[in-house]
Amino acid sequence: MIENVTQLNNELIARLTEDEIYDLLDRVIRPLNAIERTRYMDLLRTRFDFRSIQQTKNYLRKDMEAY
Repeated sequence: MIENVTQLNNELIARLTEDEIYDLLDRVIRPLNAIERTRYMDLLRTRFDFRSIQQTKNYLRKDMEAY
């Protein structure tokens, strides 16, 4: 598992699973400052599509969970 975002590259990202990406986001990328976080999120977006749902839109959350 990736412990440091400096290890990230396109080849490594291509081998990661969705669960590994979630873990990476939760443990490593979220604590970064906004500029660094954006840099690594852009790198991850080359391979994965990220979606977010506002808490006020519960109907969308239910639809996405079902999807």
